[in-house]
Amino acid sequence: MRPLLHGVGKIGARLHGVLEDGNASGGAGMTSDSDDLEQQLRENLKLRAELGAKVAKAKQGGGMAYRLGWVLYWISLMLALASGVFVLGSMAGAGILSLIAAWMSALALYGIGRAFRYVLAAD
Repeated sequence: MRPLLHGVGKIGARLHGVLEDGNASGGAGMTSDSDDLEQQLRENLKLRAELGAKVAKAKQGGGMAYRLGWVLYWISLMLALASGVFVLGSMAGAGILSLIAAWMSALALYGIGRAFRYVLAAD
């Protein structure tokens, strides 16, 4: 009969022994294995903490380029609003054409602001 967990190493052999007779072989070996497991879990926890710190540091906003990206974004939003209002006011008699022109100018300035924010703030 072929072992159920053939080729999976020490853990597979121990599991195979448990599955066959219902008992774990080597009672004293359990302490050693649980110590190894505990050590590996602690190492895993340490690595996760280090990775979490690196991710938090990478996500942390800051730096001159980051702030400049957001400032230029908000300036372009204000210019978009102002240009939309200006175009609507200056082309009041043009009907739907004035709405389209206002929307296009505002959208263009908004797009420029988003591009600034994307490039400089890495958002």
